[in-house]
Amino acid sequence: MHWLGVVALSLMALAAAAAVQQLTGVPTGRLMVIASSGWAAFDSMRLRFRHHRDCEAYHPLIVYLLVGQLWPVTFPYYLLLRRRIRRGTLVAVPPFHPDDVVY
Repeated sequence: MHWLGVVALSLMALAAAAAVQQLTGVPTGRLMVIASSGWAAFDSMRLRFRHHRDCEAYHPLIVYLLVGQLWPVTFPYYLLLRRRIRRGTLVAVPPFHPDDVVY
């Protein structure tokens, strides 16, 4: 899926959640952001995001906090990185080991 499609789908989901919130009064937008952030944190741990070059610093807790705070920007970016990892197009690097440091 092209990045524009990911962004469009994410914004449509956010708009749908806002519409449901207006109709029912239930804060579905917040619930959707919390649920998708939790899923992204769990999934990033499962896919081992930290072992890939473009997202070495993405610890699951960082993913949860970033996706929760800046959802319209970070969630589509997360979905694009997830797709690249699953397809095998994102280069995996060996994890850092303390013995690799040269003094």
